[in-house]
Amino acid sequence: MSETNKTLFKDIKFYLAEENSKLSQILKDGGAQKEFYIVPVANLIIADNVHFQNYEQAKESNLPIVTSGWVHMCVKCDVLLPYAAFSLKKDQIFANTVICASQMPSEDRNALLGMVLFHGGKFVNTLSSVCTHLIVGQPKGKKYEAALQNKINVVTPDWIKDSILKETQQLVKEYEPLVKVVSKISQENIKQTTPNMISTATSSAFMTPVTPGQIATDALSLPTNQNKENIEMISASTNQCPPDLLKGFKIYFCDYEDRLPANTFNIWRTAITKVSGVIKDTYGPDVTHVLCLHQQSPIFKKALEDKKRIATAYWLNDVLVAKKVFPPKTPLHLPVPFTDTIAGMKSSTFTVTGYENKDRNLVKHMINFLGAQYTGYLSKNHSYLVCKKREGAKYKTALEWGIPVVNAKWLGDMIQTGQSFPCKLKSKYAKVGIADELLINRTFSKYITELWDSNTSEQSESANGTIDATSGEKRKLPEGEDGTDNTPKEKQRKLNPNVKRVLFTGLTGTTVHRLRQNVVKLKGELARGVNDCTHLVAPKITRTVKFLSAVSICKFLVAPAWVDDSFEAKSFLDESTYTLIDPESEDLFGFKLKRSLQRAQTRQVCKGLHFHVTPAILPAPNAMREIIECAGGKMTEVKTVDELVNVFVHNAQNDPSYNSYLVSCGDDKNLWADIVKDGYDIYNVELILSGVMKQELEWNLHHL
Repeated sequence: MSETNKTLFKDIKFYLAEENSKLSQILKDGGAQKEFYIVPVANLIIADNVHFQNYEQAKESNLPIVTSGWVHMCVKCDVLLPYAAFSLKKDQIFANTVICASQMPSEDRNALLGMVLFHGGKFVNTLSSVCTHLIVGQPKGKKYEAALQNKINVVTPDWIKDSILKETQQLVKEYEPLVKVVSKISQENIKQTTPNMISTATSSAFMTPVTPGQIATDALSLPTNQNKENIEMISASTNQCPPDLLKGFKIYFCDYEDRLPANTFNIWRTAITKVSGVIKDTYGPDVTHVLCLHQQSPIFKKALEDKKRIATAYWLNDVLVAKKVFPPKTPLHLPVPFTDTIAGMKSSTFTVTGYENKDRNLVKHMINFLGAQYTGYLSKNHSYLVCKKREGAKYKTALEWGIPVVNAKWLGDMIQTGQSFPCKLKSKYAKVGIADELLINRTFSKYITELWDSNTSEQSESANGTIDATSGEKRKLPEGEDGTDNTPKEKQRKLNPNVKRVLFTGLTGTTVHRLRQNVVKLKGELARGVNDCTHLVAPKITRTVKFLSAVSICKFLVAPAWVDDSFEAKSFLDESTYTLIDPESEDLFGFKLKRSLQRAQTRQVCKGLHFHVTPAILPAPNAMREIIECAGGKMTEVKTVDELVNVFVHNAQNDPSYNSYLVSCGDDKNLWADIVKDGYDIYNVELILSGVMKQELEWNLHHL
């Protein structure tokens, strides 16, 4: 053993599962500090097996657990190596897998080596009888022929990548090279040309592994991946389930089947069949329930239109484990709006305190689902503490270290909306111990939850109530949260869904007059305003009230040529080829119109938000009201300090249905100067104007 670098392990505080004086001395010689307790001081656990006294505590701490081989290899390479390649976990993707590569550039070969080692496999330079897989860039060469002759699995590099993405080894036959050569190399030849001993990998490969963050993984982490303990319970659970638990359920899976490990999907299929349910292979009128991961797929939109009951595989999982049917309760029971990760979550680290048993697991699952990292301990590097009660060591330490303390409702609302919200001291998300924090916020998702409210024989709640997640009792929904339309009757207008209602902006009077006449001759209608238009015709992207409102509510934003060409064709033409294109304005305003329209048609950006505005803002409050309401939000004008306190401050602290925010300007500073000192955030109008244009609110960029 080479002499240990005296500073190699200087940042390591290690806990030894079993006493090993030689190993301990190597670590100490490298500057490490030995600890006799796992929590709260150790930052690394060293163990060669799981049979040690404090193993359960070690798992709960979420600290890395490595074998003693990590220490020896670090000394040999004179560098701290990644933990994953020496992890004690038995369920790593490439455990018991020995891989060799052929016909590949050295750069790709090194990347594969890093992936394999990171996920528990072994990588050798020379093909031998101990190899389980040969990875080939091209199906040719001596290694390739020898592998075929000796029945060693031959696959393309995509097998490695897809196995990592889907978190289980994929079927070899789906990744075999397209061309196969019948080999004549004998078993004796392979024995003569390849040693029985596995060649050791070079140390440089350990120094630059490919981590999961570097691999192009899907932005959506499946909730079932963090719910493995429950999935393992399903088969046993269904043996005690009522045999007709899912009688009449015809379930269609969308987004899942191609993304889940085959064994997981088969467990569900068997479990559903045992309790009289049916999995449908195609979507059709007879489908009763649709389980989908996100709201971007055409199937979700069709199911919503057909008034099918919609949930996620997480919901099904919980129903089978609980042995009773209930409507979606938690945010993880509903498909998420978008497929992209919420800004800032990937780099955030969470821990929790005060939650127990199922509630604690649910909070952990929500954290993981958002793409953030969960640990069982608290450090100064943590981003947030999710807290149930204002007590305990973690809570006091978080306050001392200035780590934001939030409730679980913040996590749930992010999952339901696809966007982050401010969670500072005066936010509703900083209030600890609130009721129903683990339940669905129906203000954000009533268009899905209301499908479960009518004619639901499996549950006892009505359209104005929902089942409590823990007690099973019905709670009264806050006003406006029950899915009803609160628009005054005189403002409601019966609209024919098959008629095109057209509005114009940014055009000259004579042009508008001609286009209006053409629309009428084509049996279309002239929209009274943005609220009832299906098509906005504009020559370019502008930040007018009409245009900003239309982004949120209008299905089509088209160029004037759509009307002219349709008139010549004597019928309305397909809009897709006339979608407004204005790259210069898109660059100027920093957005993509197509993306904004897609997001708006999935979920309006201000849905569930209540903006309080002061009189001097521009656009004026009346114009701002139209923009906000078209984006799904509410607006209240506050004109005095008393109104600010009695309306805004009251709503910010007490409104259970809407998130309340104050939008103002420097000219109205006399109204809000005092509440800023109390910790309330004030935003400028650009939060809304830019947010509506992008269909994404950027809170951190638009403080006053």
